[in-house]
Amino acid sequence: MREKLKWVLLACALMLTVPRVSADRLHLESGGVIETANWWVEEDKILYRSRAGTVGIPRSMVLRIERSPVASSIESSATARPVSRSVEQDNKRLDAVRVQIETGASALELGDYETASGHFFHAMSLEPEAYAARVQYIFCEIQLGQDASALSAALDGLVLAPEGAELHELLGDLKDRDENLHEALRSWRKAFSIKPHDRIRTKIEKGERDLQARRDYELARTSHFNLRYDGDVDEALAADVTEYLEQVFWDLTNTYSHTPRQAVTALLYPNQAFRDVTQAAESVAGLYDGKIRVPLGGLSHLHRGAKRVLKHELTHAVVHSKSRGRCPRWLHEGLAQISDGTVLDSVKQRKVSEQLAGLDDATSWDKDGLSYPLAQSLVLWLEDQRGFPHLVWVLELLGNGQSVDEALERAYGDDYAALCRRWSAEVSRRRQ
Repeated sequence: MREKLKWVLLACALMLTVPRVSADRLHLESGGVIETANWWVEEDKILYRSRAGTVGIPRSMVLRIERSPVASSIESSATARPVSRSVEQDNKRLDAVRVQIETGASALELGDYETASGHFFHAMSLEPEAYAARVQYIFCEIQLGQDASALSAALDGLVLAPEGAELHELLGDLKDRDENLHEALRSWRKAFSIKPHDRIRTKIEKGERDLQARRDYELARTSHFNLRYDGDVDEALAADVTEYLEQVFWDLTNTYSHTPRQAVTALLYPNQAFRDVTQAAESVAGLYDGKIRVPLGGLSHLHRGAKRVLKHELTHAVVHSKSRGRCPRWLHEGLAQISDGTVLDSVKQRKVSEQLAGLDDATSWDKDGLSYPLAQSLVLWLEDQRGFPHLVWVLELLGNGQSVDEALERAYGDDYAALCRRWSAEVSRRRQ
């Protein structure tokens, strides 16, 4: 994160060295505004000069053009000679932009996306061509589930900086979230061609596997879900899945006092297609990676086991949204197991006790990989301490940018290590 902070500040410092001049305002249909002192019309395009060179946009994208007082008093924009702002005025504006970017970057480093987003937006309003501020604003809006504003900023940004690799990547992420994988791949490939990176390559490879696996899939949209399923799946079964997800959605949003702002995508695969796309082990019954992915196999009706898997993965989606992606895996899995009705029976409890007894340090219980029974045991113990609402409060604190230790200390009075030791000691006492 510190490297990201340095990159934000350096990139914006480089971009804010050229003084601006009084300009006309091109109002776009997406809600964005481009300020330029030099624009003209050629056929069906409006062209203007920016730091990136000459940029052309379709005339259909421009709702109206607001002329500056200087330009509107001159008959021909082609011969208009813009009047420069004073150096002092321009420097004040650039200083204000830098302050907003620095403050936003500090908030972003702490995981406070809402505060960071506000500062980056302010920087953009002062300097629309502040590329790094725009990229970070879009990133924050995605984390907040504000895809509409993120999309508008990305599209406007690509008008200003057509070769912005980060903007193309983020646009791909947004298209993928909206279940438009063809467009997502196009954007990711463009980003990779401009600035190759392993992160983008991974998105492309997974997207291509997914697209191949679901080339004949149907798409059903509801107010809360995008459900995509194999075309061979019985429509009645697909309808049952949708109805069940909607029912569980309301239960979970009440439980966690939170409603995700974006529709949740659920993908129902044949068994092998699920393995091919996710690269998951045979033992994995479902997956949440920003989308719910579940293998249907030869399912002919929505039985109890299938409902349990769907509820488990939907819990992950709600917890992820409420905590804004900051929930640790042990808490994620513990909550999902409580939600899906998994019982920590006497056999599992004995194994939990034996595993903890063999540790020198209780905090190392998951160092060799997460144990689902241990995760459930820890979360159930926390629930016993102060009730389920305190677990929900922890998620809220995490979503507000607090660290795991900070959130646990506020809710339970101890950090993670101290709580693990208390939990382990109590499990040991029960065993005796």
